[in-house]
Amino acid sequence: MKVFPTTEVYARMDEICAILAAGGVMLAPSDTTYGLLTDATNNASVEKLISIKKRPHGKPISVFVSGFEMMNEYVDMSYLTNETKSLLPGPYTLVLPSHHFVSPLLEAEDGTLGARLIGKMHSSENNHMSNASLHAPPPETMGDIITTLVTHYGKPLTATSANISGQGLCYSPSAFFHQASDIKRSLLDAVIDAGELPHHLPSTVIHLGTPTPRILRANDTDFMNKKVWDVQDVEGQHQVAEEVHEMVRPHVGNMPVVILLDGELGCGKTTWTKAFASLFGVHDVVSPTYTYECEYTTDAGNGIKTLKHYDLYNITNTEDMAKLDIAGHLSRTTVVCIEWPGQLSEKERAELARKSYLIRLEFRYTGETTREVGMWWN
Repeated sequence: MKVFPTTEVYARMDEICAILAAGGVMLAPSDTTYGLLTDATNNASVEKLISIKKRPHGKPISVFVSGFEMMNEYVDMSYLTNETKSLLPGPYTLVLPSHHFVSPLLEAEDGTLGARLIGKMHSSENNHMSNASLHAPPPETMGDIITTLVTHYGKPLTATSANISGQGLCYSPSAFFHQASDIKRSLLDAVIDAGELPHHLPSTVIHLGTPTPRILRANDTDFMNKKVWDVQDVEGQHQVAEEVHEMVRPHVGNMPVVILLDGELGCGKTTWTKAFASLFGVHDVVSPTYTYECEYTTDAGNGIKTLKHYDLYNITNTEDMAKLDIAGHLSRTTVVCIEWPGQLSEKERAELARKSYLIRLEFRYTGETTREVGMWWN
């Protein structure tokens, strides 16, 4: 395994690219955490990456691109607005319809691909950096390293966090090697070593392949507190529901309580809502996927009279969202659970935060039968 200090990256760029071209996988720093990089167009190297990460097959993996020109080659940029385009470069992953020129193992079931652009863009006149530029001073940011590497390589590279599935994020090479077995370590071909990184949150993931943008994963810098549970089964979901119930009880009856439920399809948002509702005496919860909203009354006491359950997944226009007027129907005796809150506009989410006691839960697969539930609150 070769190790490249960041101070040597530019001078040894040809050597690094040769490893990638041969199907290698490398550990490298990014603008958020350490990630695993490999040629996104090489199916065999992507298989190797998935094996190292112990990631379940079928879960999409994003890619790093060098600029908008390369992005346009691999995804349909017609869904981008000036507003979403202005997010780049930055800590965002934009999910767009794929042109299917990368390994199919990286794409989502709906044919989309996540694209990341995180550092200074180089001239589009030449995808490969000149020899002079490769001997320039070290890049200002970790994002610049990645963008320079992708530019020199000429093809997108995978953009997935380096942690073994189900384990914590890696902010240093030693954190990865602590998680990985000897077999996993032996599959790694190279390391770009930047030492310990600042503990930034993972990128915000925005799905743009539909008429209405959807936030699949959000950074939570607006919340002061975080807690994480490892959930093995339905009983684990009930445990999380009980703890959240205890947390919100002092607020119910004094102000509305709103719980935002993020996560992929099938990862347990509705199951958790049923467990949570049962603690307020509501036992007939059904998924409002096609009706958008279900309302239940309860006489369980504790100041609550109404529990509302929203599923915004199928909303495709602002008119339907406006008709729901979620913030306008809040009351101090209401508890609200909202699935797919990424459909809310910034204005609507800000209004909910202003009017209610707001909690966010994110459900994330860590294995075929296990989940991680993260909670953010103030």
